[in-house]
Amino acid sequence: MISNRLASETRGKCLGISMLLALLSMMALVPSARAQADKQLDRPDITIEVGGLACPFCAYGIEKRLRKVEGLAAVSVLLEEGTVQLKMKDGATVSEERLKKAVTEAGFEAKQIVFVNEKVKAPSAG
Repeated sequence: MISNRLASETRGKCLGISMLLALLSMMALVPSARAQADKQLDRPDITIEVGGLACPFCAYGIEKRLRKVEGLAAVSVLLEEGTVQLKMKDGATVSEERLKKAVTEAGFEAKQIVFVNEKVKAPSAG
């Protein structure tokens, strides 16, 4: 009986320490994610105003989802401005619908999409 209780207490302490270490590790990543997220692209092809961008984890989530869009060369999330800048590969195009879908799948709202470079805008489906 005593050995079972001791084993249970030991497991509980190990779990608590593991959770604390995991939390500290995640907190250590936040500044580096923030630093990466605030780099503006030199000449973006597309700028998306995004509703709901609030933290570096938001930036990481939307960046990860947008990187799956075919033809995309670079993504930059600007948290302070609530925008995402995109650079397309040479000759690649993307539709506004495709970008809205990717933003929505990441859990955010695409408030406005501006094609700075109209050559990358694919015709609307329909």
